[in-house]
Amino acid sequence: MDCVFRITAVLAGQAADVTVVGRDAAGRELQLALPRTSAQGLEVGLLLVLHLSAHVVPDLAPEP
Repeated sequence: MDCVFRITAVLAGQAADVTVVGRDAAGRELQLALPRTSAQGLEVGLLLVLHLSAHVVPDLAPEP
């Protein structure tokens, strides 16, 4: 599943991480904390496209 968010804010303070805020077409908001190196070049107005998938890993599956 792909999710598309337009970046509405890039918040970089004294912390090691940068918070990227985005909003999708339905008005849902996303806040994502990223290391500064991963957030380089991100700016308000850009599109953030996330690909989400869930996988079962047998060795990591919870016990019944």
